[in-house]
Amino acid sequence: MKKITFLVKHDSFGRVRRVGNTFINYYSRDRVSRIGTVYMRYNRFALTQIGSLQIVYNRRGKIVDMFGQVKGRRTGFTNSY
Repeated sequence: MKKITFLVKHDSFGRVRRVGNTFINYYSRDRVSRIGTVYMRYNRFALTQIGSLQIVYNRRGKIVDMFGQVKGRRTGFTNSY
């Protein structure tokens, strides 16, 4: 079996900036804003969106629902000429 290794680069703050060919971007609060082409969004306390995946929390901060996809094709799209 062949062993696969990835190059991992860090910035001056010690955060991971790159794994292989995939770049990681951060907000000013050290929250991840983008990994490769997948964007992330936060509310005051937690992650609310990863790509097209929406995360819904209850009042206590527990995940109650998730819908969508992290990365994929859109559903319901028709291309007719």
